[in-house]
Order: sequence, then C-alpha cells, then structure tokens
Amino acid sequence: MFNNTIKTILAAGIIASGASFATTTAANATSIGVHIGGHGGGLYIGSGHRRHAHRHGRGHRRGFCKPRRALNKAWNMGVNRPHIARVGPNRIVVKGFSYGHRAKVVFSRQGKRCPVIKTRGLR
Repeated sequence: MFNNTIKTILAAGIIASGASFATTTAANATSIGVHIGGHGGGLYIGSGHRRHAHRHGRGHRRGFCKPRRALNKAWNMGVNRPHIARVGPNRIVVKGFSYGHRAKVVFSRQGKRCPVIKTRGLR
C-alpha cells in the first residue's frame, strides 16, 4: 500500500513538472504518456508503439523452446542419434533411436523448458 502511494505522488510530480515541456513538443509527438514502475518509469514523449516494440524485442522469441534445447532434452530422455525432423511455430519434432528401434519426441515451443507433448518408441 505504501508503494502505491509513493508511485501516485511521483506520477503527479512527473506530470506537473513535464507539463510545460509536453505542451511545447506535443505538436511534434505522436503520443505522450507516463510509465510508472517496472524498468525505468518516467515521462516519455514520442511514439509509444516504437517504445513498446523496442522494449520487448520484436522478432526475438525469448522464453520459448529452441531446437538445440529440444535435442539435448531428447538425448537426456534416452534417444540415441537425435536429430531435428521438423520445426514449426508451435512444436519441435525430434527423431532418433531407442534400444535399436525408431523413437520420436514432440516438444512444445510454448515454454523455455521444452514441455513434452508426445513420445513414441521410448522404452
């Protein structure tokens, strides 16, 4: 509760101090906003969309299962000679052998630890 009060007071102070600056540059800016908390709170003036895209790194799949990790996990599960058979936006398929028979493991990409969706041929 104490943190919320401090954040509210800081927001009011930032808005009040930046009001004169914001009115002179508002004609050139596409958006004006206040970001409180998290990483670098404060007054920002400009395109909020670009700021959001830069901050979250468009094009990068942080926190998602990568093919190398899926290979290592399949190896640890007992798949010999594992290789990537297919990589899609939602899953990674790894094939190999287990005790001389063909084996296949399907991993989800929706987690950093590569959750297993389906296995076939593992003993």
